[in-house]
Amino acid sequence: MKMGKYEWSTLIVLIYMLPYLYFGMAQDRAHHSFLGYVLAIVATGALAYASRRFGSVYAVPIGNLLSLGISYYFVRMVGEGYWESYFKPLSPQLTVIIFSVLLLIPQAIVLLVTHFAVRRKSRVL
Repeated sequence: MKMGKYEWSTLIVLIYMLPYLYFGMAQDRAHHSFLGYVLAIVATGALAYASRRFGSVYAVPIGNLLSLGISYYFVRMVGEGYWESYFKPLSPQLTVIIFSVLLLIPQAIVLLVTHFAVRRKSRVL
């Protein structure tokens, strides 16, 4: 069974819906490790590549907004007490928003590189 553009877009958005930023912040808080942030960068970069490769670039902003919303929700549900002063001087909610904006930078780079690679490949063929 071959998947079409709509199916790929839906799959990419569903994978984007994981709360990458919440996982990164929780990993940082619990283990003082940046591994969660690195995994978020790698995962969203791979999703940005897949969305460009399969022609569903609109899945990137939709997926990022959904992931931000879900991460923000989980951070709010855990509450200020858990995060205490770990992310001071910023609140945990503001930290999620700032990290979300910063997470767009590697995705934009991946999208641009993939765009030019696809264009170059189509010109050669």
